[in-house]
Amino acid sequence: MACSINDLLEEYGKNRNSLEGLSFLLKVLEYYKIDLDPPASDFDLDYPRTLKLRKQDGEIEEEIREVIAAGGENYFVELKSSIHIDTKRKQHDPGRKIHEYASERLATKLAQEICAFLNRDGGKILLGIANDFSILGCQDDLDAFPGDGSPQDKADLLIRSIIEKNFIKFASVLSRVQVQCVTYEQKLIVILRIARMNGLALLKEDCPSSCQLYLRIGTSAQPIKLHEVEDYYLVSLK
Repeated sequence: MACSINDLLEEYGKNRNSLEGLSFLLKVLEYYKIDLDPPASDFDLDYPRTLKLRKQDGEIEEEIREVIAAGGENYFVELKSSIHIDTKRKQHDPGRKIHEYASERLATKLAQEICAFLNRDGGKILLGIANDFSILGCQDDLDAFPGDGSPQDKADLLIRSIIEKNFIKFASVLSRVQVQCVTYEQKLIVILRIARMNGLALLKEDCPSSCQLYLRIGTSAQPIKLHEVEDYYLVSLK
């Protein structure tokens, strides 16, 4: 969900641009374990922000079980075997250093999926779970990415690097993507929760993708040529 702090103040019956109201609102958000992105200290109170719920590990594990029980992918859910590791190549060509299995094509494919959710109604991507529900995990993805830190730190940095490389307005995209890690069946799963953009999310012209705009249609990310935008949105390109 994306909205401004002033929108939230009005919803709670508080005066806009009120310090007292802001203090009250921040206490409410902390009580319900909701983060603002960007934080309240950045930009003015009319700046659009995304509300991100901090789920506990047990809640995320139950969420994964529910996704699998419901049959996996749907309009709001995408499953991917990895973030950017070519798991098939690793299986058929074992013995290489892990970074040699990192695929720019798969990283671009993930950017396309994120783009598609941003341009429709949002959703989530479960990384490390194959379409047949095999639990593969994302440890190889993190091991192939340079740098130190916790799995959460490395997942944040890896997803950030993919978004910054592929999106035009990457700062706006980053504010609408929440990255969470959890151990499920002894494998590291990364979940991306994606909120809808207020405008269009476009990939860079020079990124490896063949198209700049993607929409979530059914259970897949569909490329949309820019001249076709008005067929999908109530806008005029004239």
